[in-house]
Amino acid sequence: MKKTRLGILIEDETLAWHKFEPLKFLVDEGIVEVCIAVQRSTKQKSNISRVAEVIPFINQRIFSLLSRTKSDVKGYSIHDLVANGKIPIITSTPKQYKSTDEIEDSVIEKLEAADLDYLLKIGFQNLTGKVLSVAKNGILSFHYGDETIQRGGPALYWQFAERWDNSVVSLHLLSDHLNGDKVVGRGYCTLFYWDYNLTEHKLNGVAASILYWHFHKNKIGVESEKFADSIDDRTNYKTPQHLTAIKHLTGYLKYYAVKTFYKSLYLNQWSIFIGPVDQSIQTYTEILPEKGCFWADPFYIEQDSRRYIFFESLNYKEDIGRIEWVELNESNQVIDSGPIDLGISSHLSFPNVFKYKDTVYMIPEAGETHCINLFKAKDFPQKWEKVCELVSGVQSADSAVIEHNGLWYLFTTHGSISSLTLDLELHIYVADNLESDSWTLHPCAPFKIDVRGSRLAGALFWKDGQLFRTAQDGTIRYGRRVALYLVEELTPTSYKETFVRYIEPNWEPDIDRLHTYNVYDQTVVLDASRDRFRFTV
Repeated sequence: MKKTRLGILIEDETLAWHKFEPLKFLVDEGIVEVCIAVQRSTKQKSNISRVAEVIPFINQRIFSLLSRTKSDVKGYSIHDLVANGKIPIITSTPKQYKSTDEIEDSVIEKLEAADLDYLLKIGFQNLTGKVLSVAKNGILSFHYGDETIQRGGPALYWQFAERWDNSVVSLHLLSDHLNGDKVVGRGYCTLFYWDYNLTEHKLNGVAASILYWHFHKNKIGVESEKFADSIDDRTNYKTPQHLTAIKHLTGYLKYYAVKTFYKSLYLNQWSIFIGPVDQSIQTYTEILPEKGCFWADPFYIEQDSRRYIFFESLNYKEDIGRIEWVELNESNQVIDSGPIDLGISSHLSFPNVFKYKDTVYMIPEAGETHCINLFKAKDFPQKWEKVCELVSGVQSADSAVIEHNGLWYLFTTHGSISSLTLDLELHIYVADNLESDSWTLHPCAPFKIDVRGSRLAGALFWKDGQLFRTAQDGTIRYGRRVALYLVEELTPTSYKETFVRYIEPNWEPDIDRLHTYNVYDQTVVLDASRDRFRFTV
């Protein structure tokens, strides 16, 4: 296979992990060859030196300092991207305009001689001039923010200061028209309003995965290949005025103080609801957790004419999830309960239990084992034994299988470059039987990198001859609500789904989240959360 010849436009010879590691993966896999680097002259000052940006810059540093997650400052040398340890570097002193750079002709000539397939813009401002056509396939550049509604910067600042529902990063193929870039990859992640660093880390993880998968010919999160429409009527974000920046900081500090005080008094508690699929959730029976813990991720099953729910039980003091079960009578009252034994001591959740050919199986979430395991009941419901590893070498979240047209499909989420996107990347694996040890990644995966609907919210299910997938919408906060998708096409080479509707946690005034929704024949089990005074739970 011919390697893609890549040049990079940089500010210095050190790259952040999310820019370095996807390139290193691609180089090691023999897909990409990094041939040349263009570095801005150190004589040209960084944009951040402008006086107008001082206060917003200070704000971002305060956001970062107050974050609970440490800032990631580790860098990697660009020279580690090549076998001989030395990338040819060209120094450029571009003509600088208000928001664009024009690379000089002497540098253009050297880039043309390098016979590049792509240029990747890691540094510099927006580019204009001859450089846009110097590589055969164009120049790739990242944009932070949803280009369909917003342009400008600084990156992440406005998203965080204005508390958007989610944060977006997209990979663009630059055009000679400033607003005509082609979007070739897009991903969405949660904005953690109290943790600027975690938001930034998540966005960086999304950027790394999009860059990696672009060179595998995937168009992540892009529904068409059309060029972006004119964005002249969309908000053009600019560096905020000092007074606006001060208001942003004041508002954030107030929010941070209130949030910190609130979290010191209240705990988030999940409970389980059960009811008929054809009735309103308001009529469902609630099953409250035992004191000192929450119950979430419920899965329902009937065995030997008896009714069971398996779920994650998390003890607040231990802060580690365990899988337990309850048995219900016909009135949905608990008549028996207990833990299960999987032989795994690490955190467990999402006990996807299902029946196939009179055998009861389970695929639990056990991300710390770095594999997706299949278990079967040895002494139901307590004792289970491992059958096989369906997928190895991945830290995954919330997996489920479905048999369709003679093949088995495993739906899951896991990261490609880092664990930061383990709950954002939707992958599918295919096998010819359930207990196979040779599940293969679907050629179109990952299908999306999206906090709004990648991570499963339960097992796939059939209703009225149609196949549905439920997914977690984690915008604004984790486990906000469930998104329902209709699976229209599922084959070993294609996958297509259409959004149907949201299932909202709005049937009681104090319920604020819902992130599992499972359908078993005519029965639904789901979970919901409330904030409770921590000394009463």
